[in-house]
Amino acid sequence: MLDQQSIRVRFAPSPTGELHLGGARTALFSYLFTKQTNGTYILRIEDTDQTRYVSGSMERFFADLEWLGITFNESSQVGGEFGPYIQSERTELYQQATQKLLSEGHAYKCYCTVERLSEMRAAQAAAKQPTRYDRHCLSDQRIANSDQDMPYVVRMKVPEGETTFTDLVRGEITVNNKEIDDQVLLKSDGFPTYHLAVVVDDHHMQVSHVFRAEEWLPSTPKHLILYHMFGWTPPLHAHFPMILNKERRKLSKRKDGETVWIANYRRKGYLPAAMVNYLALLGWNPGDEREFFTIDELVKEFTLDRVHRAGAIFDLEKLNFINAHYLRQLTNDEIVEQLRTGNFLSPELSQQDNRQLARWVQITRERMQILAEFEPLVWPIISQSDYPASRLIFKKSDQEKTLRALKLVKKVIVTSPESGWDNQDDLQVQLSHVVADGDFTNGDVFWSTRVALSGLEASPSPAELLWVLGKVEGLTRVERAIVKLS
Repeated sequence: MLDQQSIRVRFAPSPTGELHLGGARTALFSYLFTKQTNGTYILRIEDTDQTRYVSGSMERFFADLEWLGITFNESSQVGGEFGPYIQSERTELYQQATQKLLSEGHAYKCYCTVERLSEMRAAQAAAKQPTRYDRHCLSDQRIANSDQDMPYVVRMKVPEGETTFTDLVRGEITVNNKEIDDQVLLKSDGFPTYHLAVVVDDHHMQVSHVFRAEEWLPSTPKHLILYHMFGWTPPLHAHFPMILNKERRKLSKRKDGETVWIANYRRKGYLPAAMVNYLALLGWNPGDEREFFTIDELVKEFTLDRVHRAGAIFDLEKLNFINAHYLRQLTNDEIVEQLRTGNFLSPELSQQDNRQLARWVQITRERMQILAEFEPLVWPIISQSDYPASRLIFKKSDQEKTLRALKLVKKVIVTSPESGWDNQDDLQVQLSHVVADGDFTNGDVFWSTRVALSGLEASPSPAELLWVLGKVEGLTRVERAIVKLS
């Protein structure tokens, strides 16, 4: 049984770009676990690799996480007793930890140049040996005792033996320490590497559980060795499966582009509830066939024992399906609000009042999967560019029959009272009467009227279009079509 009062979980992104799907999934799983156990959730920014730092990325992380509804108990924004929560503000701790390891013989200084290391790796590769440091500076006392003004890094001295741990997803794992490199802990610029900083910070922040992606699994033995060297109790670890594309290759920006970034889905008009729902299903399932979960339901249902070991396939079609489901739970007015606040309307379309936009939403919502699809669905109809007269003629009809049908439709529009214009069903009935009374097929009437009103071959139904466009505009467009055929 977990001691809920002591559960402390961190999410620790590096500000080197945008929040990606894998990072967001890790943040979500960590959030669900922490909420479920009434633990403390920490946001820590790991920015010690200054060469890869991207200005503004930290702020974008905050915005994306807030959009997803993932909140934290401790962070640089909300504070906390274990701060600072940005690694570059904690360098003194790393320096102290490094000195402790050096003084106790668990680490050593390495003065090797970049050139020597490159030659060493090339020779190892040529000999088909594992590429790891050869302990040149550890074995050569002359180098070890050389001028301290020379630039150096500090490496961990990996002990002999094995490292065994139990991963909460993958079970017991044993690694021979011979397979572990003497990892650099402190770089020549005085900044720690990830391996030192993450251990020091997790200890000092009293982190109880470390959740991260499978790609970090080889690093875990290194970190556990460091915990042993310091005499600290390590946290429990869980490594989540990789997120793969349909070719079962790890998603990457280079090959998959914006597909990997959460911001991409924000810009396209995905709903945060849908995104959270889908992310939760990437590598986890509830044990049954359910597909839709609110975040509160996920908090109740999530368990680590149902996290998969195999890679999770990212399926955009499935995400679109889930988003469409959540979109249809919103009212027309709520969708209009989302369109306006999310800037999914062009200046021209935004001039339409909310009532009219709600009508456009009503007739397009079943065709929308994301908010960004709204304008492409409606603006071509509103702006109606010119179209050939031939488009008005149904494939099984002819010009004479089409012209006659449109003239009868015009008569229906002219004679219909304004009071009847608020009901799509009434308009549909009247158009159906044209079909029956004029001895037409549905195609003769509905196809030609649809094109007359929209200019398009594919669009909402004629009754829906008449309802949205209104009597005056509908009449104008039908008359224009009649002229084209005359």
